[in-house]
Amino acid sequence: MSASVPLASNNISEAIEKLRRLSRWDVQSGWKYCYSDSAVVHTVNICNWPLAELNEKSHIAWPSGKQVLYLGQQFVVPDNLSGYPVTGLRLLLNLTWWAEDAQLFVNGELVGVGDLFDCSVRLLLSPSAIPGDEFLVILRLVSPGHDCGALVRSVCVYEAADSAYFDPGFVADELEILQNSLSGNFQNLNSQYLPTENIVDRTFVVKGERLKSEIELAVGLIDWSVVCDRQKFDRSLSNLRQNLLRCLRDFQDVLTAEGAEGEKEKILLNISKNDDSISNAQCPMPNAQCPEVSNFSDQAYTSIYIGESSENSSIYKGKIYLLGHAHLDLAWLWPVAETWEAAQRTFESALKLQSEFPDLIFCHSTPALYAWIEEHRPDLFAAIKKQVAAGRWEVVGGMWVEPDLNLISAESMVRQVFYGQRYTQEKFGELMRVVWLPDTFGFGWQLPQILRDGGVDYFVTQKLRWNDTTEFPHGVFLWEGLDGTKIFSMMSAAIGENIESVKMANHLFDWQVKTGLQSAFWLPGVGDHGGGPTRDMLEVAKRWEMSPFFPNLQFAKAVDYLSLIESQFFPEISQTESQGDASIRESHPILGQDEVIGNLDEFESANFSEISEFESQGDASTLLPIPIWKDELYLEFHRGCYTTRADQKRNNRRCEELLYQAELLSSLATICAGAVYPKSELEIAWKQVLFNQFHDILPGSAIAKVYIDANLAFAEVDRTCRQILLQSLDAIASQISLPSPPQSDAQPILIFNTLNWSRSEVVALPIPDSNPENWQVYDSSGQRLVTQIQMCDRPKPQFTMLFWTSDIPAIGYRVFWLSHKNPETIESSSPKAPESEKTKLGQVTNHLTPKIALCQETHFDTPRKVLENELIRATIDGETGNLSSIWDKVNNREVLNIAGGNQLQSFQDSGQYWDAWNIDPNYQKHQLPAPILKDISWIAQGEIRHSLRVVQQIGKSEFCQDYIVEIGSPLLKIKTVVDWQEKHILVKAAFGLNVEADFVTCEIPGGAIERTTKPETAAEKAKWEVPILRWVDISNHDFGVSLLNDCKYGCDLQPNQIRLTLLRGSTWPDEQADIGIHEFTYAVYPHSGNWQDAGTVRQGYELNLPLLVQVLPKSEENQHKTLPTVGKLLDLSAENLVLMAFKQSEENPNSWILRCYESEGKEAVLELDSDLGLAISQQVNLLEQPISLPSQSDDGKSFKILSWKIASFAVNSSGLYSIIVSL
Repeated sequence: MSASVPLASNNISEAIEKLRRLSRWDVQSGWKYCYSDSAVVHTVNICNWPLAELNEKSHIAWPSGKQVLYLGQQFVVPDNLSGYPVTGLRLLLNLTWWAEDAQLFVNGELVGVGDLFDCSVRLLLSPSAIPGDEFLVILRLVSPGHDCGALVRSVCVYEAADSAYFDPGFVADELEILQNSLSGNFQNLNSQYLPTENIVDRTFVVKGERLKSEIELAVGLIDWSVVCDRQKFDRSLSNLRQNLLRCLRDFQDVLTAEGAEGEKEKILLNISKNDDSISNAQCPMPNAQCPEVSNFSDQAYTSIYIGESSENSSIYKGKIYLLGHAHLDLAWLWPVAETWEAAQRTFESALKLQSEFPDLIFCHSTPALYAWIEEHRPDLFAAIKKQVAAGRWEVVGGMWVEPDLNLISAESMVRQVFYGQRYTQEKFGELMRVVWLPDTFGFGWQLPQILRDGGVDYFVTQKLRWNDTTEFPHGVFLWEGLDGTKIFSMMSAAIGENIESVKMANHLFDWQVKTGLQSAFWLPGVGDHGGGPTRDMLEVAKRWEMSPFFPNLQFAKAVDYLSLIESQFFPEISQTESQGDASIRESHPILGQDEVIGNLDEFESANFSEISEFESQGDASTLLPIPIWKDELYLEFHRGCYTTRADQKRNNRRCEELLYQAELLSSLATICAGAVYPKSELEIAWKQVLFNQFHDILPGSAIAKVYIDANLAFAEVDRTCRQILLQSLDAIASQISLPSPPQSDAQPILIFNTLNWSRSEVVALPIPDSNPENWQVYDSSGQRLVTQIQMCDRPKPQFTMLFWTSDIPAIGYRVFWLSHKNPETIESSSPKAPESEKTKLGQVTNHLTPKIALCQETHFDTPRKVLENELIRATIDGETGNLSSIWDKVNNREVLNIAGGNQLQSFQDSGQYWDAWNIDPNYQKHQLPAPILKDISWIAQGEIRHSLRVVQQIGKSEFCQDYIVEIGSPLLKIKTVVDWQEKHILVKAAFGLNVEADFVTCEIPGGAIERTTKPETAAEKAKWEVPILRWVDISNHDFGVSLLNDCKYGCDLQPNQIRLTLLRGSTWPDEQADIGIHEFTYAVYPHSGNWQDAGTVRQGYELNLPLLVQVLPKSEENQHKTLPTVGKLLDLSAENLVLMAFKQSEENPNSWILRCYESEGKEAVLELDSDLGLAISQQVNLLEQPISLPSQSDDGKSFKILSWKIASFAVNSSGLYSIIVSL
């Protein structure tokens, strides 16, 4: 037996359409057009303009390229529409366009403007229509540069001038809402609540059929014969509305009286049992013709049939909570300077509307924006603060800006929260409990932990509604992060919405089905370029508040709504600690058709309670279990943003690294040398970088002017940080007790390691003159080292001396010496290598070239070119320039399969509307010919480094790639310089690998995630391009290969192939987006075992943060110097811990904040080991507030850090290093 009683009667649908024809007139086909931009609007004569044609979508379209189109139409108020008199009704022209600029003229006067985002209007032509009145409407529309323009919709609407009265179109919308509500509830009953015949009560089905019949009968009793008499027809509609209310009330009463309880009690059609709006109704049941109710006064007529604007006026239990909103992109199709203007306009508009509509609550995110307002418009800022204090303005966001969250480091995420929360706490007196990220292009898996540690309780987005493949299955869910931390999360309604009754009601009904919650959330307001709610939106909302057939409306803050719905699942939600080793595999199964919506492999048990601020949402039994999402939140869209505007990715990565180093070294310089800590300079630099991480800047989806400004900011950060680095290294070096120089003219060289583990690698030392053969390097013991001279051509031509540095301590240093060779020591051969180095590169290269010599560029005609050291041997195909072999000497196996490695594969990548954002999903079907090999030449063949240059051409673009192997290194580096000149071309570097695996591990901010190489579900197949951070690894049990990078973020994965996406050629919104010179490096790292065993995390950091080299001034005096020749300043003593930050405390200049994360998915123990006497005093959260220490050992010196945890500590210095000098 089926309980389905779909309410889709032709009678009802026909009545809806007939009612709309009485008050709405589609005028789309009546426009005339002119392309001339010389028209004088107030004198124009449109009589001779041709009639515009409609396309298949009924749009009036015209070409892209910012072309101007004029549309004109003369409107004459008729006596009636389809017989219904319109005299005295308000006349509005509803318009929707797709145009970069829109100007609206009525009778020659400019009455409205708009753009791509403010793209719809209800234009008032007459407050009281008089037949025969004429209105000449001219639209001046400018098409977007990238897309055709269109007039999408134009409808004349006649509606009641007094919002307390209805009109036929209003009643039509009420009928459609009722129809959708009842149809949806019967269907939901059938599919979820009553799955078996044993539960179905025949009474419900019979009464449901009766209700359907009675509603159809009531609609059938509309007296269409009196349409021409507005008063009589309106009374007929009054009878209809009252009869419908009585039908619904009696249906509910019957169910209650006849014992429809248990499972059926869950729905009751969402009709309120205590419906005061119909308690005094006198109209009989609709089993006969209803008499006219002419004796009702207008006041009673309004009260009975539209309902008082009160809590109980609606037949629905559900309520729609409203929050005024204006999404404001800090930069996109406009520069940042224009954003400040849009913000002022938006905020002033919201404040003005709040003075007219006392119920209006408005919200906005982005502390960076408030900070600008505070500085430049203190009057406006003061007004906002007043409304915040009054509870009518909500500051949401949780972060400094709304950033991209795929491409930034975990520490950048921390600072986004830190600076955002710190600002709102200082200026508004409270932390932001809601992170508000409606437009960010995906969310990394460590975000829940970072948010909760930063005082954020709720996560809100709507962006996954943009998915191009699957529908995100949940409206409300717990998002469980990589470490086990959970945050209460909501997929909100779309942003930038209007007050559209049918659309809003449908959203409520869908929300009830999806979540089991009675009330939904709606965000009215023009967005993207600001704007916010309009007066018309608020007036329309006020009108619908009085309809008993529309859910109750109430403005509310986001945090209050989230607290309300959270209380229906939990009395409180707490952070959950993960235990033991954590899995990083995606763990959400795909729903079957017979599964309850929201079902995952586990649910959180639900306890229910009421809160005082809002009404209860109903019985706990009506709610579904809350699902837990244990994965990243991957956006199935905008996959090109991992690659577009490669300069931004490189600049951001470089500045993140520089800020880490500048903070670290300036902190150490303050501790050990009493240097002044540059707190202000570092905060300014951080905020510049955080601003440039905005979700339409860093992803590459803005106009060219935005990137001129962004690159200036990045350059300023670069200069600031490098100056801090130099000053800090000098300060630290001033405290180092130098060893005796090997020669009197020797100059000390400081090699500093900014990572928290010991390192051995090749460094490059600039030579101070043009005679590099006259210089030599010694270690601190006076041992002369093997060196190699090489010409460095970037950023400017200069000789450098390469030498191997061994065992540079964790966050520490060694001192070396640079000196002139004595005449008697200048020889044609190199010095003997130390015994420890004799088994390395020199043993396999002696036959190739003299040991120390300036390597001139030489060309070979041999079919193969070989680079090797003691660990790997790489072979380049002399005909193609591709990598044909990598032999792993340690594991005695070939790394590549027959396909080879580093194949530059190019594809046509066009046809996407969101050009900068999206890669063509079918790009693999359009592969272009292989690159043309232009040249192969040796750059270096010495004791320290082999480097082979391969030059290839793709289209008009040149790829210059240096293959590099170095002494002691297991990496094959590929240093790349590209002169990119292509448009709508995508280039990937493909590596066919001699290892196969079902899963590939990708680094993400603050952790790692496994992604399948054999997708089966639609969601898995949608991940055909995924984001990574510094590395991606494919491994089986005994062998694997990691692909490292210094600024490339997109890749695709197969069981035995990794392809790194290098460049794209988008043309909108920036026609020249990636045209120009690009520099980047990636590297192949073959290894034994899995990525944890191989230390891939460390290799990725080392590629990005090479050892620092600082030439020091000569010093004759070692007295009072307190640091040793070889120093270890900060060691965390655990292989799987990575230092994220070491900085001065914000509140206490004598305390330091150390932050690290567990990087391999297994528990770690932190023990500080430092020559500076540093010791942990207490654990803190990321806001630097003390928290409990459940993981502290008995001796107070070691701390347990669980898998994937980010942990912060306050650190104090002792002994000799206690003098602090601060700003």
